[in-house]
Amino acid sequence: MSVLRWRSLAAPPAELRIDVTLACGQSFRWKKTGDNEWSSVLGGRLISLQQTADDVLFADRTVSEPASAAATSMSMDSHDNGATDAAGAAAAGASSATKASVLLQSSIAPTMTNSTDVKPMLDDTLGDMLRRYFWLDVKLEPLYASWAASDPRFKYISQRLPGVRILRQDPTENLFSFICSSNNNISRITLMIDRMCQQYGVKRGDIDGQSFFDFPEVSALAQDGVEERLRELGFGYRAKFIEQAAKQVLKLGGSEWLLQQRALPYVTARTNLVQLQGVGPKVADCICLMSMDKHDAIPVDVHVRRLAERDYKLKLAVGESKTMTAAAHDQVGNFFRKLWGEYAGWAHSVMFSGELKRFEDRVAGEPSASAETDTKPRKANNSRKVEEGVTVKLESKPDILNAPLPRSKRAADKEMAESASQSAPPPVRHAAKKARMQMKK
Repeated sequence: MSVLRWRSLAAPPAELRIDVTLACGQSFRWKKTGDNEWSSVLGGRLISLQQTADDVLFADRTVSEPASAAATSMSMDSHDNGATDAAGAAAAGASSATKASVLLQSSIAPTMTNSTDVKPMLDDTLGDMLRRYFWLDVKLEPLYASWAASDPRFKYISQRLPGVRILRQDPTENLFSFICSSNNNISRITLMIDRMCQQYGVKRGDIDGQSFFDFPEVSALAQDGVEERLRELGFGYRAKFIEQAAKQVLKLGGSEWLLQQRALPYVTARTNLVQLQGVGPKVADCICLMSMDKHDAIPVDVHVRRLAERDYKLKLAVGESKTMTAAAHDQVGNFFRKLWGEYAGWAHSVMFSGELKRFEDRVAGEPSASAETDTKPRKANNSRKVEEGVTVKLESKPDILNAPLPRSKRAADKEMAESASQSAPPPVRHAAKKARMQMKK
């Protein structure tokens, strides 16, 4: 067995803490594979990251698969366990090249035409790819200091959650991951995305019994029958949105169309994204922030609205309604943009992380670096936490594709009511709507 070669990202904890950044609901594909170690597939490579006391290290765990084996693997029926790209090994190579160029965009390497070109390019630029993925050219400490100087509440949270950065993700992965985020929590989204990748992605390796796959191509998710299969895997009403959005994106130009949104103004890109099935203002802002280079995008949901009202005493012009209207979304977003400035979306991510149940002990505890705080900690209040108490051990077991997804009774009831409403005749739809209204009460 070969020994892993660990290399430095030159990222001290104040600049990058992967234990928070990779677990705060931006990406759902990083799995813990050891003490202070997380692994995922980026640009067609299986990569591990390790947090040390003063740095982040990375290692390439990709095992090259013989072309014949890859072709055999990738010709499997897409409904088989560990599903793949039916286009074969050449398509997998092209996929890797495309994903790598997405992560390296703004200094893209020469065009690659086949899978044999991929490995040298990735080996030579793996560190650069990761530095771009984590936006390490953006210095975080000065931003933290600036936000803390104008915002006492941010100062308190930031001392307990240092090094939280925005990821620069592949727009395709980012889009379809957040279509899955509707009425959901991080643990369940993570398991759903894992199932999707097993079903429609290309396998890149295993670590201690956990399998790792590429994120599916748009074309794979646009196939007829995807909705049906994803419903079987527990995606509920989101399955329809995924297939429909994939068909829309494919018609617009595929992943290249998504990449083109990076060059457009924030408002234009956001307007284009909300035309897709399953994409509302909040999901569009998540995509703009996490893969479209719009640093001032503020994803606003009921939790962020509550944060604005509770901690910043924002009085919404839309009244006391708990519904997230477009007006409320814009008012909250504009408030935080004015408070935090050009990189407001980054500051938002720190504060959002502070709302997560998984980090409540850190937020209630002592600061990571000694400093006086302007704001006393609130007592732990589980009712305000974004993620419900669902614990999932993320393992790629052989039967994971058929195992039920963990979810609350409320979520299950809601999906059942929505399903009944969509498929029933008018009198039954009326009853289903009435049932949903009673549930909200």
